[in-house]
Amino acid sequence: MFKKTIFKYGAASVFLAVAIAGPGWAKPNVSFSALDPGPVRPLKVAATPAKRPVVEPEQIEITTDGAMALQSDRPFVELSIANPEVADISTISETLVYVLGKRPGSTTMMMLGEGGELMRIVHVRVSPDITELKARLAELLPGEEIDAFTANDGIILLGSVGSDANMRRAVELAGHYAPGQISNLLTVKQVEAPAADFDGFRGQLRSLLPGQEIAVETVNGGIILSGAVESATVVQNAVKLAESYAPGQVTSFLTVTEAPRPVPDAGLLQAKLTEILPEEAIDVHLIGGSVVLSGEVSSQDSLQQALQVARIVCDGATISNMLTVEKSRACVVRTRKGGDLVETAIPCRAQPKRVSARAATGVPLGQTVGDEALAPVASPTPADRALAGNP
Repeated sequence: MFKKTIFKYGAASVFLAVAIAGPGWAKPNVSFSALDPGPVRPLKVAATPAKRPVVEPEQIEITTDGAMALQSDRPFVELSIANPEVADISTISETLVYVLGKRPGSTTMMMLGEGGELMRIVHVRVSPDITELKARLAELLPGEEIDAFTANDGIILLGSVGSDANMRRAVELAGHYAPGQISNLLTVKQVEAPAADFDGFRGQLRSLLPGQEIAVETVNGGIILSGAVESATVVQNAVKLAESYAPGQVTSFLTVTEAPRPVPDAGLLQAKLTEILPEEAIDVHLIGGSVVLSGEVSSQDSLQQALQVARIVCDGATISNMLTVEKSRACVVRTRKGGDLVETAIPCRAQPKRVSARAATGVPLGQTVGDEALAPVASPTPADRALAGNP
């Protein structure tokens, strides 16, 4: 009888099969020719575009109002400038461009070709025209030691000048080349003033201002004037002459002597007033050197005329006005016109004449003649009645 052992599939069955089959089973003679892919072919990779060459920036420098021509080896399509206030560009041909300097500063120009290709980058620097500035300084300020340099976008002035005025002129001139960007390092030369000829000054003072009591003293190169002169004009002339010998070092203690005032002639004034205003009662008095007018005049015009005569006759004297204007009496006259009673004020002196004219017609006072009637409001005074011819 045979005994069968059944092995279950597992690791033991595998080892058993290998053991039975022997070493030849581990390397079976199997052909893989059906799986051979054939000869190896290279992969096709997309070509990488060639890198454009890097454009190196260029540097150019021009002066204000100057120009420079740039030539390109091939035609350009587009030009651009970053700051047209500093420099401008002008194309002459498709390969030639002018760069024009406008004011001090820096900017950049780019030149583009077909397809936006960057052909050139140009850094443009515009500086002041120092050569022209130096020529103008030498022409307008001859003899002055002035030098000029550029620094960034400005100008430096260095040297020495003979006066503050020449310094201001140099700075103002440089400002036209670099407005607002001037560094002033100029100095003013110290010039020693010559010693003043004080003896010559005294002689000239006596010659130009004779009869004036002016004392002259000199202290540390300065002049001191003192004394009394006849007018302020003499003081000004003396000080002006001294300044020509010692500029800025003149001290004046000069005083003006007041001329004595003339004594008013009261008698002459009284005679003139009587002659010019014979109907006015004006009295002239002389009190403490002042002229006093008193009395009564008939009108404001007469008062003003009297004062004017006094000022002319007594020129320079003080005039005191105590004149009064006479108050004239006024009478009210009633006049009837068309049944209406109209009141009118007239001087009483004129009333008798009108009454007398009425009396000449034989019409009693107050009676109507035609459309008019003359009727005083108040009773006439005895003087008025006497003038009217009525007792």
